[in-house]
Amino acid sequence: MLAVDFKTYLPECLMAKVDVATMACSLEGRSPLLDHVFVETAFRMPGDWKLKGLRGHKWIMKEAFKDLLPPEILTRSKMGFGIPLGAWFRGGLKNFWEENVLSKKALARGYFREDALRGLWAEHQSGKRDHGYRLWALLMLELFHRHADEALPAELSARS
Repeated sequence: MLAVDFKTYLPECLMAKVDVATMACSLEGRSPLLDHVFVETAFRMPGDWKLKGLRGHKWIMKEAFKDLLPPEILTRSKMGFGIPLGAWFRGGLKNFWEENVLSKKALARGYFREDALRGLWAEHQSGKRDHGYRLWALLMLELFHRHADEALPAELSARS
């Protein structure tokens, strides 16, 4: 699994995202744990040194640095690099989402019940639940349709 991640997920996803994000801010990013000597050493280590059971991620690394890092860092759960969609849909993208996903044209497509969409939206806006990723998917679906409508000849787009 380590080799598969190293050959696929790391370069095609994680490193690409870091590169785009750092370049956007005119920063040069460095990944010290990708030093070839470090990586070669990690690949030679037995698997049970790197993983202890199903919850012991990065066990050897945590052991190596336990005297240098505070316990709250060593014991916290994994954190991703998600974008704040929830906050965006309560802020700067609020009107854009409503104008697109709750428009007459979008609702007329008949994919979703209007009351269900409005309920999801209200629940998100109230802060009761964070539906950011669902709202993003709905917005992308509608924007896809609008783009497709523009690209189709007039006689076909009237049917959509």
